[in-house]
Amino acid sequence: MDIIQPKHNLMLILLSKMTGTESPEEIYNRTRFAWKTNIKRASNVDYVIAHNSDEEILEIYKPREWLLGDDKEFESLGRGKLPDRIGFIGDIAEDDIQEMYSGCSTPPRKKGAANPIRYLEQKTEEDDYDDVDLDDLLDDIADNEESGKMHTYLAGVYTEDDSIDEILNTVYEFVDVTFYKFPRKLPIYLIASSEGEDDINFLKNISDLKLIKLFEGNYYEDDEEPSKDRLKEILDSNADSKIFDGGYSYIWFLFQFPEEDENDFEEPGSHWDDVFYQLVKDFPAIALVGYHSGIEDNIWQQWGDGEFDEGAISNPDEEDFYKGDNLLTNHKIDLDCLDISNFEKK
Repeated sequence: MDIIQPKHNLMLILLSKMTGTESPEEIYNRTRFAWKTNIKRASNVDYVIAHNSDEEILEIYKPREWLLGDDKEFESLGRGKLPDRIGFIGDIAEDDIQEMYSGCSTPPRKKGAANPIRYLEQKTEEDDYDDVDLDDLLDDIADNEESGKMHTYLAGVYTEDDSIDEILNTVYEFVDVTFYKFPRKLPIYLIASSEGEDDINFLKNISDLKLIKLFEGNYYEDDEEPSKDRLKEILDSNADSKIFDGGYSYIWFLFQFPEEDENDFEEPGSHWDDVFYQLVKDFPAIALVGYHSGIEDNIWQQWGDGEFDEGAISNPDEEDFYKGDNLLTNHKIDLDCLDISNFEKK
């Protein structure tokens, strides 16, 4: 079976874990909602092709309109409001398009690629396909999906007290939010300390810290949902470790997030304004620490009830206080914590 050679601008969407028994309506609803990609870029697509993990084409659609994921059009799908994602209204492609593409396969995905969306741009008559190396083409596609570089982020979530139930509820809520709000499968860790109860500088020395893996999964990859019982088992097995940061009344989490792809975001720092905001707005108080591509440094930023509070983004006149080496000086955070590999070297 030949690999697609696009004569139109195409979006390829991988539908994982397909059984082959899905109805046309099920395939359409899974294909059209909801995806983490730039709506302007998506609007330039002529056709959307749904395919399975074997690169077999399931259906081809012609989008009529792209909408944000919180539009009422998607309410009947019962998957919640997702303003940081997009979806489309469309029709099955016309017969000549079906004839052109349905007998082809989609290009093999690069091993380890997590983004279910790929773009194939139209080739004109001036383009010479015979001169294109397939491996190079697939590498280019993969490069558009993922920038490759990962940054380490710390998230401190406010917790009312250090009771077992309160800690478990906070851990479950954070893991559950990342399961639904992150665009791909990213491991979530809990930071634990061996220091005594009276030490309020929780993150001051990486040698006193360890990572506890809590969960790895993503709603849009059809993974199993987080289990509160399983998280309780993990906490119980680490009962000898200190988890509650009494200085800030936080529980600290660690995750990695890919560097921004300039093809998908117009302004540096869009992760903080887009994806991370969808994360923080669900908590009464939360701080994030990590790399900001607009400021070009590691920063501290906190929110209260979904609104900007203290930090480099919301206090630009005092930006230096909340970035770089000042994270150690002013916030007592060992800068080695901002590279997950430093935990692995311990």
